[in-house]
Amino acid sequence: MEEEYDHVMFMQKIKSEKTEDYIKAHHEAWPELLKAIRDSGIEREFVWVNEDTCYIYMMAKDFNKAMSDLAKTEIFKKWSDKMEGFLAKMQDYSEGGQNVVTFNKVFDLETQLKKIK
Repeated sequence: MEEEYDHVMFMQKIKSEKTEDYIKAHHEAWPELLKAIRDSGIEREFVWVNEDTCYIYMMAKDFNKAMSDLAKTEIFKKWSDKMEGFLAKMQDYSEGGQNVVTFNKVFDLETQLKKIK
């Protein structure tokens, strides 16, 4: 049986004068932060930047639980404080990610293919 995952995508606005700093910070993400992200249950995370907007994709077995666990770590709090200086407005990571404003998924190739098999 195939495991089910939450696939979550959201965006945040970057202060236009801070875009390069935001990108540099992600290229130099702290090893202990990377470990905390993985330990929280987040299997995959991608960040794309287009001008002053970043798009974040996460895959986790339980996104809300993963975000709740991650938000409790000191390293994530430190990272969030750093990111606050780069972002126009921070996402609300309280309540285990339930307040994160996400995109609605309208198409999934795998789901569609399963329907025709």
